[in-house]
Amino acid sequence: MKDKKTSYNNKIREWGGIMATFGEILAELRQDRNLTQKDLAKYLHVSPGTVSNYENNIHLPDLEKILILANYFGVTTDYLLGWTPFSISPDLFYKEIGNGMKISDLIQIISKLNTTEQKALSLVITKFDSKCNR
Repeated sequence: MKDKKTSYNNKIREWGGIMATFGEILAELRQDRNLTQKDLAKYLHVSPGTVSNYENNIHLPDLEKILILANYFGVTTDYLLGWTPFSISPDLFYKEIGNGMKISDLIQIISKLNTTEQKALSLVITKFDSKCNR
């Protein structure tokens, strides 16, 4: 069985380096919404000092607050906790893309394709979206 820490560290390297801490991510999300610590504290029903402690990684919020924060900012708990660099909204997975198919269905299908099929699909997709060209 693979060591979870080793596997996670390999993913971090694959994604391009050190992941941000919970506090750094929370501060960035808050600032992106032009909220003060006081604003966020009021929403969470905690003191501004508690939000400051979260952002300075002195304390972590309890599970309920983490879920509230992820929902409020429209990110996954994995992103909020620094486990993934992808800040997409969980709601996106349930978006219908046609014929009753959701984006989550598409992700599952793609994950089951072999490498050659995934590369071929990538070529097709880049024809539709010039932003994908790298």
